Amino acid sequence: MKILITGSAGFIGSALFERLRAAGHDVYGLDWRLPRWREPHPSEHLLDLCDLEGVKKLLATVRPTHVVHLAARIDISADSVVKYNANMDGVVHLAHAMQRAGSVQRALWTSSQLVSRIGRIPQGDTDYDPDSSYGESKVATERIVRGLDGAAPEWSILRPTTVWGPGMSDHYIGLLRYLERRIYFHAGAERVKKTFSFIHNATYQIQRLLEVPVDQMHGKTFYIADYEPIDLRGWCDALSVELIGRPARLMYSPAAAALAGVGDVLNRTVAPGFKFNSFRLHNIRTPYVFDMSSLESVVGPIPHGFDEAVKQTVGWYNDVVKRAAGAKV
Repeated sequence: MKILITGSAGFIGSALFERLRAAGHDVYGLDWRLPRWREPHPSEHLLDLCDLEGVKKLLATVRPTHVVHLAARIDISADSVVKYNANMDGVVHLAHAMQRAGSVQRALWTSSQLVSRIGRIPQGDTDYDPDSSYGESKVATERIVRGLDGAAPEWSILRPTTVWGPGMSDHYIGLLRYLERRIYFHAGAERVKKTFSFIHNATYQIQRLLEVPVDQMHGKTFYIADYEPIDLRGWCDALSVELIGRPARLMYSPAAAALAGVGDVLNRTVAPGFKFNSFRLHNIRTPYVFDMSSLESVVGPIPHGFDEAVKQTVGWYNDVVKRAAGAKV
């Protein structure tokens, strides 16, 4: 396969780029920035998807047979959906370039679980209920893809859930730092189940969706995640034990709610960047468990179990993140 990955410098894209190259495929990347945790490859191109002519030129030159579209603005902010125009325009530009190139047989278009608010499980592929501008932009993405019939003879829509593991964002690196310093606390004693995705399982699932027979993937929407949900408290404790040999601290619910209220006030006044507030507390306490049976039936078992995933993540943090931080001092 000749595969083009958009967003190849991002968390999922970077890991997928390495996986597909290791599998022997001819892999090309497109991103507006360089990868953070690995060296860039000569087949990666610095290009913004908003540059329609540049995208058309790249696809006409590369002529990929398969495309994995991951590039997007992914932060959640108070901006209007108009500010997320790159998500919608990027899909339109890529689809147009694919149609012009005429070489793409299969495309995987990445959306998000946030096409519906946290805690709500959609009752169908087009049952939407976003509560953020980012989520709205991903609803628009899906509608564009379905309206174009994917711009490729074979296509699927992917909705990754929370993805974690080596290469993850600063937000989750911050969690590991807080756990290591014993300043993280569980916001309540409740056991909250969530469908999370270990990065190397997610990229394996995406690879398999590039390989499976067309009737198993065409026109379908798949959540990308591990098949068994995690217990959020148990997940944090496992990371903490691997880091420092002790589970995380516990703050009971009334105290957590009071601190979240303080965070709300700080966000509105002197500390807009204070990270613990009512919005975050709600997300922490809200369970979400997706039925992963349809994906499992198509791609089969995932390669990494929970314990191994924890060890790989903490090992990466100790060996790569902390070393990089020390080199900057």
